[in-house]
Amino acid sequence: MFTHDTAEAKNGEVDITDFDFETVKTAIDFCYGREMKTPSIETVVGMLRFADKYDIKSVTDQLVKMPRLNLSNENFPAIVLYAYDCSKDDLFEECCKFFEDHQNSIVAMEKFITLPPLFVAHLLKQTYNLNTPFKVLRYAQATGITFILDPLEQPIIPG
Repeated sequence: MFTHDTAEAKNGEVDITDFDFETVKTAIDFCYGREMKTPSIETVVGMLRFADKYDIKSVTDQLVKMPRLNLSNENFPAIVLYAYDCSKDDLFEECCKFFEDHQNSIVAMEKFITLPPLFVAHLLKQTYNLNTPFKVLRYAQATGITFILDPLEQPIIPG
Protein backbone atom coordinates (compact mmCIF):
# COMPACT_ATOMS: atom_id res chain seq x y z
CA MET A 1 0.00 0.00 0.00
CA PHE A 2 2.86 2.38 0.81
CA THR A 3 5.14 1.19 -2.02
CA HIS A 4 3.12 2.65 -4.89
CA ASP A 5 2.90 6.22 -6.14
CA THR A 6 -0.27 7.02 -4.20
CA ALA A 7 -1.33 9.79 -1.84
CA GLU A 8 -1.05 7.32 1.05
CA ALA A 9 2.52 6.45 0.10
CA LYS A 10 3.48 10.12 -0.13
CA ASN A 11 2.12 11.20 3.24
CA GLY A 12 2.34 7.86 5.08
CA GLU A 13 -1.31 7.95 6.13
CA VAL A 14 -4.37 5.91 5.22
CA ASP A 15 -7.81 7.45 5.62
CA ILE A 16 -10.10 4.57 6.65
CA THR A 17 -13.74 5.47 6.15
CA ASP A 18 -15.45 2.11 5.66
CA PHE A 19 -14.82 0.65 9.14
CA ASP A 20 -15.84 2.02 12.51
CA PHE A 21 -13.22 3.23 14.97
CA GLU A 22 -13.64 0.30 17.38
CA THR A 23 -13.07 -2.30 14.65
CA VAL A 24 -9.89 -0.58 13.44
CA LYS A 25 -8.60 0.00 16.98
CA THR A 26 -9.26 -3.61 18.02
CA ALA A 27 -7.54 -4.95 14.89
CA ILE A 28 -4.50 -2.71 15.35
CA ASP A 29 -4.32 -3.52 19.07
CA PHE A 30 -4.46 -7.21 18.16
CA CYS A 31 -1.56 -6.72 15.72
CA TYR A 32 0.47 -5.23 18.57
CA GLY A 33 -0.31 -8.22 20.80
CA ARG A 34 -2.68 -6.45 23.17
CA GLU A 35 -5.19 -8.74 24.86
CA MET A 36 -8.77 -8.66 23.66
CA LYS A 37 -11.51 -8.95 26.25
CA THR A 38 -13.62 -11.83 24.93
CA PRO A 39 -14.69 -10.17 21.68
CA SER A 40 -18.12 -10.76 20.18
CA ILE A 41 -18.22 -12.70 16.95
CA GLU A 42 -19.41 -9.49 15.26
CA THR A 43 -16.19 -7.80 16.41
CA VAL A 44 -14.10 -10.72 15.14
CA VAL A 45 -15.92 -10.64 11.79
CA GLY A 46 -15.30 -6.89 11.58
CA MET A 47 -11.61 -7.45 12.28
CA LEU A 48 -11.46 -10.19 9.64
CA ARG A 49 -13.12 -7.91 7.08
CA PHE A 50 -10.63 -5.16 7.93
CA ALA A 51 -7.69 -7.58 7.75
CA ASP A 52 -8.96 -8.97 4.45
CA LYS A 53 -9.29 -5.54 2.87
CA TYR A 54 -5.90 -4.28 4.05
CA ASP A 55 -4.16 -7.66 3.65
CA ILE A 56 -3.12 -8.02 7.29
CA LYS A 57 -2.28 -11.71 7.30
CA SER A 58 -1.32 -11.93 10.98
CA VAL A 59 -4.89 -11.04 11.98
CA THR A 60 -6.47 -13.28 9.37
CA ASP A 61 -4.27 -16.26 10.21
CA GLN A 62 -5.06 -16.09 13.92
CA LEU A 63 -8.79 -15.36 13.72
CA VAL A 64 -9.90 -17.23 10.59
CA LYS A 65 -11.27 -20.24 12.51
CA MET A 66 -13.34 -18.24 15.00
CA PRO A 67 -16.45 -17.70 12.83
CA ARG A 68 -16.68 -21.40 11.99
CA LEU A 69 -16.22 -22.44 15.62
CA ASN A 70 -18.82 -19.95 16.85
CA LEU A 71 -21.53 -20.38 14.21
CA SER A 72 -24.94 -20.11 15.86
CA ASN A 73 -28.43 -18.94 14.99
CA GLU A 74 -27.73 -15.59 16.63
CA ASN A 75 -24.56 -14.75 14.72
CA PHE A 76 -25.39 -16.57 11.49
CA PRO A 77 -26.25 -13.37 9.54
CA ALA A 78 -22.90 -11.70 10.29
CA ILE A 79 -20.88 -14.82 9.52
CA VAL A 80 -22.64 -15.83 6.31
CA LEU A 81 -22.45 -12.30 4.90
CA TYR A 82 -18.73 -12.14 5.74
CA ALA A 83 -18.17 -15.52 4.07
CA TYR A 84 -19.94 -14.33 0.93
CA ASP A 85 -18.47 -10.81 0.77
CA CYS A 86 -14.90 -11.98 1.35
CA SER A 87 -15.14 -15.08 -0.88
CA LYS A 88 -14.62 -17.57 1.94
CA ASP A 89 -16.19 -20.41 -0.05
CA ASP A 90 -15.65 -23.20 2.49
CA LEU A 91 -17.18 -21.11 5.25
CA PHE A 92 -20.09 -20.09 3.01
CA GLU A 93 -20.75 -23.75 2.19
CA GLU A 94 -20.74 -24.60 5.89
CA CYS A 95 -23.13 -21.71 6.51
CA CYS A 96 -25.47 -23.11 3.84
CA LYS A 97 -25.54 -26.47 5.62
CA PHE A 98 -26.14 -24.74 8.95
CA PHE A 99 -28.95 -22.69 7.41
CA GLU A 100 -30.59 -25.82 6.02
CA ASP A 101 -30.63 -27.35 9.51
CA HIS A 102 -31.76 -24.19 11.36
CA GLN A 103 -33.76 -22.24 8.79
CA ASN A 104 -36.97 -21.85 10.81
CA SER A 105 -35.29 -20.19 13.77
CA ILE A 106 -32.86 -18.13 11.66
CA VAL A 107 -35.46 -16.56 9.36
CA ALA A 108 -37.53 -15.44 12.35
CA MET A 109 -34.69 -13.26 13.65
CA GLU A 110 -34.56 -9.50 13.04
CA LYS A 111 -30.89 -9.71 12.02
CA PHE A 112 -31.78 -12.08 9.19
CA ILE A 113 -34.53 -9.84 7.87
CA THR A 114 -32.05 -6.96 7.56
CA LEU A 115 -29.79 -8.91 5.18
CA PRO A 116 -29.84 -7.71 1.56
CA PRO A 117 -32.70 -9.48 -0.28
CA LEU A 118 -30.58 -10.44 -3.29
CA PHE A 119 -27.99 -11.95 -0.95
CA VAL A 120 -30.70 -14.02 0.77
CA ALA A 121 -31.87 -15.17 -2.67
CA HIS A 122 -28.31 -16.32 -3.38
CA LEU A 123 -28.18 -18.11 -0.02
CA LEU A 124 -31.42 -19.96 -0.80
CA LYS A 125 -30.21 -20.82 -4.29
CA GLN A 126 -26.96 -22.29 -2.98
CA THR A 127 -28.45 -24.03 0.05
CA TYR A 128 -31.31 -25.76 -1.75
CA ASN A 129 -29.82 -26.03 -5.25
CA LEU A 130 -32.54 -23.83 -6.74
CA ASN A 131 -31.31 -23.34 -10.29
CA THR A 132 -33.66 -20.60 -11.53
CA PRO A 133 -34.84 -17.28 -10.10
CA PHE A 134 -38.41 -18.56 -10.34
CA LYS A 135 -37.59 -21.56 -8.11
CA VAL A 136 -35.96 -19.23 -5.57
CA LEU A 137 -39.05 -17.00 -5.65
CA ARG A 138 -41.41 -19.95 -5.14
CA TYR A 139 -39.29 -21.34 -2.30
CA ALA A 140 -39.14 -17.96 -0.55
CA GLN A 141 -42.92 -17.57 -0.87
CA ALA A 142 -43.61 -21.11 0.39
CA THR A 143 -41.35 -20.75 3.43
CA GLY A 144 -42.41 -17.24 4.46
CA ILE A 145 -39.21 -15.42 3.51
CA THR A 146 -41.35 -12.68 2.05
CA PHE A 147 -39.03 -9.70 2.47
CA ILE A 148 -37.08 -10.83 -0.61
CA LEU A 149 -40.10 -11.24 -2.89
CA ASP A 150 -40.38 -7.70 -4.30
CA PRO A 151 -36.74 -7.45 -5.42
CA LEU A 152 -36.94 -10.95 -6.91
CA GLU A 153 -40.18 -10.32 -8.77
CA GLN A 154 -38.83 -7.27 -10.59
CA PRO A 155 -36.45 -9.14 -12.93
CA ILE A 156 -38.92 -11.99 -13.51
CA ILE A 157 -41.99 -9.95 -14.47
CA PRO A 158 -41.46 -8.13 -17.78
CA GLY A 159 -42.51 -4.48 -17.79
